Amino acid sequence: MKRRTALTVLAAGPLVLLVACGGARPATIQVSVAETYYDLEELTEQSDVIATGHPVSSDVDRSEGIPWTLSTVVIDTIFTGEIADTMTLRQTGTTNEAAEGVAPVVEVGPSYVFYLRHYELAPGEPTGEYVPLTVGVFEIDGDRAIIPEAARDLPDFPETVELAALEAMAAASADPAPSDGSS
Repeated sequence: MKRRTALTVLAAGPLVLLVACGGARPATIQVSVAETYYDLEELTEQSDVIATGHPVSSDVDRSEGIPWTLSTVVIDTIFTGEIADTMTLRQTGTTNEAAEGVAPVVEVGPSYVFYLRHYELAPGEPTGEYVPLTVGVFEIDGDRAIIPEAARDLPDFPETVELAALEAMAAASADPAPSDGSS
Protein backbone atom coordinates (compact mmCIF):
# COMPACT_ATOMS: atom_id res chain seq x y z
CA MET A 1 0.00 0.00 0.00
CA LYS A 2 1.35 3.40 -0.95
CA ARG A 3 1.80 6.03 1.73
CA ARG A 4 -0.25 9.08 0.77
CA THR A 5 1.19 11.66 3.17
CA ALA A 6 4.47 12.93 1.71
CA LEU A 7 3.61 16.11 -0.11
CA THR A 8 -0.02 16.23 0.91
CA VAL A 9 1.24 17.11 4.37
CA LEU A 10 3.90 19.39 2.91
CA ALA A 11 1.37 21.18 0.74
CA ALA A 12 -1.64 21.33 3.06
CA GLY A 13 -0.10 21.03 6.50
CA PRO A 14 1.64 23.72 8.48
CA LEU A 15 4.67 25.14 6.77
CA VAL A 16 7.34 27.04 8.57
CA LEU A 17 8.43 29.84 6.32
CA LEU A 18 11.62 31.61 7.16
CA VAL A 19 12.58 33.83 4.29
CA ALA A 20 16.18 34.97 4.39
CA CYS A 21 17.23 37.90 2.27
CA GLY A 22 20.71 38.48 1.02
CA GLY A 23 22.57 39.86 -1.96
CA ALA A 24 22.23 38.12 -5.30
CA ARG A 25 21.50 34.75 -3.71
CA PRO A 26 17.89 33.62 -3.78
CA ALA A 27 15.97 33.73 -0.52
CA THR A 28 15.64 30.42 1.30
CA ILE A 29 12.35 28.96 2.47
CA GLN A 30 12.44 26.26 5.14
CA VAL A 31 9.61 23.76 4.89
CA SER A 32 8.48 20.85 6.97
CA VAL A 33 8.86 17.62 4.97
CA ALA A 34 6.66 14.70 6.03
CA GLU A 35 8.63 11.94 4.31
CA THR A 36 12.16 11.52 3.07
CA TYR A 37 13.10 9.08 0.33
CA TYR A 38 16.55 7.57 0.79
CA ASP A 39 17.08 5.98 -2.61
CA LEU A 40 15.72 5.82 -6.15
CA GLU A 41 13.84 2.58 -5.49
CA GLU A 42 11.84 4.08 -2.63
CA LEU A 43 11.15 7.26 -4.60
CA THR A 44 9.95 5.12 -7.52
CA GLU A 45 7.71 2.90 -5.37
CA GLN A 46 5.97 5.87 -3.71
CA SER A 47 5.18 7.80 -6.92
CA ASP A 48 1.71 7.86 -8.48
CA VAL A 49 3.24 8.93 -11.81
CA ILE A 50 6.78 8.99 -13.19
CA ALA A 51 7.17 10.90 -16.44
CA THR A 52 9.45 13.17 -18.41
CA GLY A 53 8.31 16.57 -19.57
CA HIS A 54 9.21 20.18 -20.14
CA PRO A 55 7.64 23.25 -18.53
CA VAL A 56 6.19 25.73 -21.02
CA SER A 57 4.95 28.38 -18.56
CA SER A 58 4.87 29.15 -14.85
CA ASP A 59 3.12 31.53 -12.46
CA VAL A 60 3.63 32.28 -8.78
CA ASP A 61 0.70 32.01 -6.37
CA ARG A 62 1.15 33.41 -2.87
CA SER A 63 -1.99 31.93 -1.30
CA GLU A 64 -1.98 32.33 2.46
CA GLY A 65 1.51 33.86 2.28
CA ILE A 66 3.09 30.67 0.94
CA PRO A 67 4.94 31.06 -2.36
CA TRP A 68 3.87 28.34 -4.79
CA THR A 69 5.08 27.99 -8.37
CA LEU A 70 2.48 26.52 -10.71
CA SER A 71 4.08 25.29 -13.93
CA THR A 72 2.33 23.99 -17.02
CA VAL A 73 4.32 20.95 -18.13
CA VAL A 74 4.01 19.15 -21.47
CA ILE A 75 4.49 15.42 -20.85
CA ASP A 76 6.97 13.76 -23.22
CA THR A 77 7.21 10.18 -21.90
CA ILE A 78 5.27 8.31 -19.22
CA PHE A 79 7.37 5.73 -17.35
CA THR A 80 4.56 4.61 -15.04
CA GLY A 81 1.09 5.75 -13.97
CA GLU A 82 -1.51 7.73 -15.88
CA ILE A 83 -1.34 11.42 -16.72
CA ALA A 84 -2.69 13.73 -19.42
CA ASP A 85 -0.55 15.26 -22.18
CA THR A 86 -0.10 18.37 -20.02
CA MET A 87 -0.20 18.85 -16.26
CA THR A 88 -0.04 21.57 -13.66
CA LEU A 89 2.95 21.06 -11.36
CA ARG A 90 2.70 22.70 -7.90
CA GLN A 91 6.01 23.36 -6.12
CA THR A 92 6.77 25.15 -2.86
CA GLY A 93 8.94 28.21 -3.48
CA THR A 94 9.95 30.13 -6.58
CA THR A 95 13.09 30.42 -8.66
CA ASN A 96 14.03 33.35 -6.37
CA GLU A 97 12.88 31.72 -3.10
CA ALA A 98 14.25 28.19 -2.94
CA ALA A 99 12.72 25.69 -0.51
CA GLU A 100 15.37 23.76 1.44
CA GLY A 101 15.43 19.96 1.35
CA VAL A 102 13.37 19.59 -1.82
CA ALA A 103 14.10 19.69 -5.53
CA PRO A 104 14.47 23.20 -6.95
CA VAL A 105 11.56 24.84 -8.76
CA VAL A 106 11.58 23.92 -12.44
CA GLU A 107 12.37 26.48 -15.11
CA VAL A 108 10.66 26.92 -18.46
CA GLY A 109 12.68 25.22 -21.19
CA PRO A 110 14.70 22.27 -19.83
CA SER A 111 13.28 18.75 -19.68
CA TYR A 112 12.92 16.89 -16.40
CA VAL A 113 12.05 13.50 -14.94
CA PHE A 114 9.17 13.95 -12.49
CA TYR A 115 8.28 11.66 -9.56
CA LEU A 116 4.74 12.80 -8.79
CA ARG A 117 1.79 12.49 -6.48
CA HIS A 118 -1.72 13.81 -7.08
CA TYR A 119 -2.13 17.06 -5.13
CA GLU A 120 -5.06 16.99 -2.72
CA LEU A 121 -6.28 19.86 -0.55
CA ALA A 122 -7.51 17.20 1.88
CA PRO A 123 -7.48 13.39 1.59
CA GLY A 124 -9.85 12.38 -1.18
CA GLU A 125 -10.15 15.92 -2.60
CA PRO A 126 -7.98 15.92 -5.75
CA THR A 127 -7.26 19.22 -7.44
CA GLY A 128 -6.06 17.95 -10.82
CA GLU A 129 -2.57 19.24 -10.01
CA TYR A 130 0.56 17.26 -9.19
CA VAL A 131 3.34 17.74 -6.65
CA PRO A 132 6.78 16.17 -6.86
CA LEU A 133 7.89 13.86 -4.08
CA THR A 134 10.44 15.90 -2.07
CA VAL A 135 13.55 15.43 -4.26
CA GLY A 136 11.69 13.94 -7.23
CA VAL A 137 12.55 16.40 -10.02
CA PHE A 138 15.67 15.53 -12.04
CA GLU A 139 16.86 17.78 -14.88
CA ILE A 140 17.65 15.85 -18.07
CA ASP A 141 21.05 16.24 -19.72
CA GLY A 142 21.25 14.11 -22.86
CA ASP A 143 20.59 10.48 -21.86
CA ARG A 144 21.16 11.16 -18.14
CA ALA A 145 19.21 12.73 -15.31
CA ILE A 146 20.93 15.06 -12.86
CA ILE A 147 19.94 14.33 -9.27
CA PRO A 148 19.12 17.54 -7.31
CA GLU A 149 21.48 18.74 -4.58
CA ALA A 150 18.87 18.00 -1.89
CA ALA A 151 19.05 14.27 -2.75
CA ARG A 152 22.82 14.14 -3.01
CA ASP A 153 23.03 14.74 0.73
CA LEU A 154 21.24 11.42 1.24
CA PRO A 155 23.50 8.34 1.30
CA ASP A 156 22.07 6.32 -1.59
CA PHE A 157 21.45 8.84 -4.38
CA PRO A 158 24.01 9.18 -7.19
CA GLU A 159 24.87 12.52 -8.82
CA THR A 160 23.49 11.36 -12.18
CA VAL A 161 21.67 8.32 -13.51
CA GLU A 162 20.87 7.06 -17.01
CA LEU A 163 17.31 7.68 -18.19
CA ALA A 164 17.07 4.07 -19.37
CA ALA A 165 17.82 2.89 -15.82
CA LEU A 166 15.09 5.13 -14.37
CA GLU A 167 12.59 3.88 -16.96
CA ALA A 168 13.51 0.24 -16.24
CA MET A 169 13.16 0.81 -12.50
CA ALA A 170 9.73 2.40 -13.01
CA ALA A 171 8.60 -0.50 -15.22
CA ALA A 172 9.81 -3.04 -12.65
CA SER A 173 7.91 -1.32 -9.82
CA ALA A 174 4.72 -1.22 -11.91
CA ASP A 175 4.85 -4.95 -12.69
CA PRO A 176 3.70 -7.45 -10.05
CA ALA A 177 6.41 -9.61 -8.53
CA PRO A 178 7.01 -12.74 -10.62
CA SER A 179 5.85 -16.01 -9.18
CA ASP A 180 8.49 -18.63 -8.39
CA GLY A 181 6.22 -21.35 -9.76
CA SER A 182 6.10 -23.38 -6.53
CA SER A 183 2.84 -24.57 -5.01
